[in-house]
Amino acid sequence: MYTTRCICKASSIVEDPMHPIHKLSCHQEKAAAPQFQVYAPQPEVRVRLHADVVLPCGFILSAPEHGLKYVIITWRRGEVELVQYKDGRVTNTSKAKLFEHELQNGNATLLLPDITIEDEGDYECEVYETPIKVKKNVQLKVTAAPRVSLKSPLLVIGQVNILECHAHDFYPNTISLEWIKHNNSLPNKETPLLSENSNGTFNAVSRYNYTSVTGDEGLSFCCLVNHEALDKSTMEIHLQPCKPTLTVSPRVLQRGQMESITCTLDSCLFSKATVSWKRKGETEKRNECEGVRECVCNLNIILNYPEDFSCEGEAEGLDKPLTEPYVFTFKDQESYHLTELIRIVLGNGLLLLLLLFVIPLCYVLRH
Repeated sequence: MYTTRCICKASSIVEDPMHPIHKLSCHQEKAAAPQFQVYAPQPEVRVRLHADVVLPCGFILSAPEHGLKYVIITWRRGEVELVQYKDGRVTNTSKAKLFEHELQNGNATLLLPDITIEDEGDYECEVYETPIKVKKNVQLKVTAAPRVSLKSPLLVIGQVNILECHAHDFYPNTISLEWIKHNNSLPNKETPLLSENSNGTFNAVSRYNYTSVTGDEGLSFCCLVNHEALDKSTMEIHLQPCKPTLTVSPRVLQRGQMESITCTLDSCLFSKATVSWKRKGETEKRNECEGVRECVCNLNIILNYPEDFSCEGEAEGLDKPLTEPYVFTFKDQESYHLTELIRIVLGNGLLLLLLLFVIPLCYVLRH
């Protein structure tokens, strides 16, 4: 049996090499009748977790003039039937759908919405045109890119830093976490710890003890993560070498007047920081900051004489709080001391005069 088909060819008339003009010519020729075929153009399909995905499957009927009258289309996963077209009707489910309007065009592609880890595996597209049945397999692979974070982005100069690099919610579970200092790998001391989440994704953490020294401020430090679901296969998340400082001001106060004293923690980018004013070890005021380069705490006080004040700064990444005693003087300190001296001298002078008067009087009375 033969059919007639139209063959069209495009030829170029090269008048301008950059903008050729195409001429379309067609002719008819006899072609053999089509043979029944089923094909899967993508034997492997990859999809991100919770995305929608289509598994392509197409077919060519041997008797297209009959349409889909003698055709049955079925998608399965293992022994489970997902969808089916039979006798002009499509049976879909909430987890799998056929594009019904495309079946007449030989398109049996399957739609799977909101993919989960459990959806990963082999799928079978079966097309039956009486009396022939053909099956094609499509493998679905699910991926989830890791969310990467550092426990603290600080690399504090002069202390032992416990660096922690966390990768969350990734799939599959093959991942590498590497510490890099100035483009050189630091020797791995611990294997990343892996844990599984309830939805089938994984978490991993890499810990590294590093003592930062002077000179590290100008170097780059980062956690390098390698996973197949990342857009560029790898991701860098950088640490910040720095030396935090704690300062207080002003150092000179006006006696007996309201004054605002300030404590400042700065010189780093702090993910979380706290600055507190303390009087005799008890907290007077406290300020919490997030994502800042400077954390400030102000305290209003009235003082007539020196008291025990101190400022304390804490930050995520610091192994211990920074403490700065508040040593200050009064503006009238010198005149105040002079007045006190005069008062003492005058007081002692009056006492001397009293003694000079009382002693002779006692002597006279006794005689």
